Amino acid sequence: MSDIKQSVFHENSLGALAYITFVPAIYFLLVTRYKKSAIVRFHAWQSLELNLALFIATYALALTMAFGPVVYMTLLFATWISATLIWFFCGMNALHGRRRVLPLLGPLAETLANRNQSANTQVAQ
Repeated sequence: MSDIKQSVFHENSLGALAYITFVPAIYFLLVTRYKKSAIVRFHAWQSLELNLALFIATYALALTMAFGPVVYMTLLFATWISATLIWFFCGMNALHGRRRVLPLLGPLAETLANRNQSANTQVAQ
C-alpha cells in the first residue's frame, strides 16, 4: 500500500477511534503527532462535544424524577441508545473518510479544529 493510502487509512481509523470514549479524543488533541491531522482533530473535538452533551442530558433528565422512576429510566434509556447510535454513525463515517457534521455540535468542532490548525501553523513558522 502506498504511503498516501496508508496515511489516509491511518487518519480515518484514528478519527473513528476518537468516538470510543473521551479518553482517545483528548489524547489525540494533546499529542503533537496526531493533532497535526485536520481529520483527527475534527473527530476528536466532535467526540468531546458529544460526550459533554450526553453528560449534560443525563443530569438534566434527573429533573424528570418528579414524574416517577419509570419515566426517568425510560428517557435515560432512550437517550443512551440514541447516543450510542450517533457514536456508531460518526465512527463509521470517520472510518470511511466522511466528515459528517452533527447539527449544533459539528460547526463548533470545525471551528475548534481549524483554530488549532492555524495556531499550530503559526508556532511552526
